[in-house]
Amino acid sequence: MRRGVRRGQAGFTLLELMVALAVLALVVTGFLGAFRELLASTAEYESESASRQAARQIFGVMVNDLRSATDYKSGTTSALKDMYRFAGHGYTGELQDEDIVLELSTAAGLDWDAGFPSHGLQQVRYVLRRDSGDRDVVRLFRASRPHAGVVGEWGWNAIELFDDVRFLEITFLEMADSDPLERWDSVKRQEADPKASRYPALVRIRLGLPGFGDVERVFETDVRMPRVQKEQE
Repeated sequence: MRRGVRRGQAGFTLLELMVALAVLALVVTGFLGAFRELLASTAEYESESASRQAARQIFGVMVNDLRSATDYKSGTTSALKDMYRFAGHGYTGELQDEDIVLELSTAAGLDWDAGFPSHGLQQVRYVLRRDSGDRDVVRLFRASRPHAGVVGEWGWNAIELFDDVRFLEITFLEMADSDPLERWDSVKRQEADPKASRYPALVRIRLGLPGFGDVERVFETDVRMPRVQKEQE
């Protein structure tokens, strides 16, 4: 005689299985959603961290160059004066192939082991160049030539500081509380007025770098220029 099976002990019904599968699907979907958010947050954090680090490095080099700016003395020839030119302007997106946005003579260098400043007097130019393969990409270089103030043929060495600059705004203040000027050229200022200051009191830099996704990260810094010796005419 076959024993009867009590109702409720024969396993799950079809409805119970469907409900269990639906709950499992919700749990898995929620887990995957949380995992995707975690990945996105991690990618965003890494991107933002990389942008901040790049900005710190760029500003570190530029600030060191500006604070170590050098001047010429009385009796310096016109040819040497041009080597000590302090000039610059900003870049906001319009660029053909290459543009020098800042040039100066400085006692600073990129010899990291020697510390700052390296006291190797040199001409320095900050150059923006369009990428040869992708015209939408602008690269920032620091070009330097040793022995500024010494007549001779000295070669330029360029080091890339960043491979994708969205904008680099540089403005100049004659006094800390004056209105910023978009351009500065010490040679032209001296030609127009021999008593005019060759150097600004403050240089303001705004740097745009790519952030996470389509976000553009903006970094700013102000650099107070050192007191430089004025030429005695």
